[in-house]
Amino acid sequence: MRRLTEDSAVPLRGGVITAVEKPVLEFGRFSRMKNLRNEHPGLSQRKGMKRQHATADGNNTVLSLYQFRKAAYGAERHLYAQMSDGDVLEASAEPPSVSTGAFGSQVFDGSANQVPASWATLKDVLLFANGRDRHQIFPGDSAPVSGFWTHTGSPGDVPTGGRDFTVEVTDEDASTAAVLDALASTDVVFVRTMVPANRLMLTVSQANANTAALTVKYRKSDGTWADASNLSDGTAASGKSLSQSGTISWTKPTDEIPKYCFGAPGFWYRLSWSAALSSTVRVSEARYTAPWQPIQNVWDGVPQYGVEVRVEGNNNWDTYAAGAVDLDNLAAGKKIYVAFTDPVEGIYIDPGATPNAAGTTLTSLKYWDGSSWQSVGTVNDGTSGMSRAGWLTFPRKPAQPRQFDTSQFLAYWYEIVWGSAISADTVVAIQGMPFFDIGDLGNGYCVAAWKDRAVYSFDRYGSYIYVSAKDSPMILNGADFGILQAGDGRRNRIVAMQKFYNELLVWQEELGEEGGCITLFEGYSPSTFGKIVLSSRIGAMNAKSVAVVDGVLTATATDETIKTLAFCLSRYGVCAIDGRTVSIISDDIQNYFDPARPECIRRGYEDQMWLQHDATANVLRLGLVSGAQATAPNVFPVYDLVTKTWSFDTPAVPISCMTNVEPGSSGASPLVQVGGGHHNGRIYLLNTGQDDDGEPIESELGIVLNYRGQIIALQRLVVRGKAQDRGSIKLEIYENDVMRAAKILPMEAEQPGEGYRRHYFNLNVVGQAIELVFKNATADEEMFLLDAGFRVSLWEER
Repeated sequence: MRRLTEDSAVPLRGGVITAVEKPVLEFGRFSRMKNLRNEHPGLSQRKGMKRQHATADGNNTVLSLYQFRKAAYGAERHLYAQMSDGDVLEASAEPPSVSTGAFGSQVFDGSANQVPASWATLKDVLLFANGRDRHQIFPGDSAPVSGFWTHTGSPGDVPTGGRDFTVEVTDEDASTAAVLDALASTDVVFVRTMVPANRLMLTVSQANANTAALTVKYRKSDGTWADASNLSDGTAASGKSLSQSGTISWTKPTDEIPKYCFGAPGFWYRLSWSAALSSTVRVSEARYTAPWQPIQNVWDGVPQYGVEVRVEGNNNWDTYAAGAVDLDNLAAGKKIYVAFTDPVEGIYIDPGATPNAAGTTLTSLKYWDGSSWQSVGTVNDGTSGMSRAGWLTFPRKPAQPRQFDTSQFLAYWYEIVWGSAISADTVVAIQGMPFFDIGDLGNGYCVAAWKDRAVYSFDRYGSYIYVSAKDSPMILNGADFGILQAGDGRRNRIVAMQKFYNELLVWQEELGEEGGCITLFEGYSPSTFGKIVLSSRIGAMNAKSVAVVDGVLTATATDETIKTLAFCLSRYGVCAIDGRTVSIISDDIQNYFDPARPECIRRGYEDQMWLQHDATANVLRLGLVSGAQATAPNVFPVYDLVTKTWSFDTPAVPISCMTNVEPGSSGASPLVQVGGGHHNGRIYLLNTGQDDDGEPIESELGIVLNYRGQIIALQRLVVRGKAQDRGSIKLEIYENDVMRAAKILPMEAEQPGEGYRRHYFNLNVVGQAIELVFKNATADEEMFLLDAGFRVSLWEER
């Protein structure tokens, strides 16, 4: 016999190939690799999993997991689980801690049949989309207010003037404060928040000593300021509001709308007191919180010029641009028609250097409702009859667009009539205060944060991306807002979006023979954003099937480099994206994406499958729904990002999703992993312990020995592994898929203190394809193989 190999041990590293039959694998390749991780080199049994909470949430499947981590104003962490019944639960115990009861409390009750959610954090604000409800927003338990003003005297409906203390109450400096000294009962404090609030937390650095009761008002949808209900003033003691630090809370109203005050739109609250405050009252910090709630489209605060103005003459109509409307001696009762691109709740009239010296009162202000002119209701005239620049504000009305008379504009028209003649030479500019209905776009389907902006997709116009104004996730209008279309013109819905370097990667669903699309958006602002279609066939399955990983080792002609790559799970395989090309990296396990194979992934279950980066082991972990009868993930491939090879996990409980989280306790790993269970209502701590929820981990490694279809003889084997306190490895030897021999390899140290155990013995196994299978399936034991060597000879006579 001619010897083919020596029996010197070779370090074990690499992965399995399942896409081809075992007899055609190269000598020494792995035919099986289950529940093992590469140690580069060496192969160790993966860590286990245990329940993160004691009480299951019924039989729900965990659709997605996400940790919301705020960077400012305290170490605030929230771990969320999206459940298949529509609920989002927040963990009551931070991993790696374990809850003795349920996973946590409900923070959002959503609609049925959700898709796996996409999540994002922008400026310490959480964004959430599930495909069935409006996009949700949550500012955290403690967010800085975005406006804090005092105003003495009557502020009017659109306040101006006043004194701005926003910086003083948000700079986290106790030496700076808002000055509320001796505020009278007619004075007002205005507080602005990014989203509608239900709690305001004030730090009082100098207390009020006078008896005074607090009133809080919010802006109601009918255009009035209304009292907040169920008001509780935690700053009050003995009837003296602002006598101590505390929380002011109220029931969040259902009819609240944003308001324009002090030149800034937002959600404004009017704080006033029943009596004057004492001579020295200071507030050094103001924060707020709010529940999860749908996003709104808040005006960006830049008044819009009307697109056209018609002024009634004696027997004719004059048409003007809205920037210069000549109202010279306009007779009483004559009509002014103003068109806007959006419905408005306020009209700004600026007479500049030619105010209406005669003065007048407003007779009527009407809107077109689709069939007739209707009154807007109560109007607040901040112009004093056009004698000065100001706003005419009124309640929001369901105006409908029309082409008025001979106008070429399809616009929203408003009719203004003044009660007396306008003075000579009056020329005004007319602008509007628009409002928007986010419901026109449908339900939220996908969300991400990019370029300090929120980027949204909706189910109604699924291939479009709506890019918010900078730092303002609820401003989807104005010059700093943009609309982008992903892909190659098809209307496939966007299912995933991720930041990639400084750009945005967008995946669309795969439909029909043409599949999906992957689009890269680049640029600096909505006016400069542009796209590159990286693939017009490959897309992604859902929001939990894409991952961007920093620090991936990639091979070059001379060495290894480190770069950022994006990975996605497609019906065509697992893909890697470098920003210019898309490559399939699942060739070794491509049988799971081959429609001709019975183990191919199952169509119609795309929302069940997932891909995520496991930062502890630096691998990609996947869950596939494999086979014609499967309804849940049942095959769990693992891709090692260093060796670029595949293996498989067989968790005792099917995992439906996973994520990396910052642990809640110091001294733990920088990141830990949690996974969701399928149809069992549980969340699990991954990479924990030596068993799977009490079940032993079955680790397995198969090595193929063959030589071009010739008969070979395995004569000797040497194998080394880490020594353990107890345990053994079972070696099974197969020839042509029939087990020919088995041997137990003890792993206890031969001498006290030894770290490694070596086995070296003779064999006599002859055949055309030999497979060595190393196994361990015992609780509280693990298999850790270092290297192996074989003496193999060619049986030339056969």
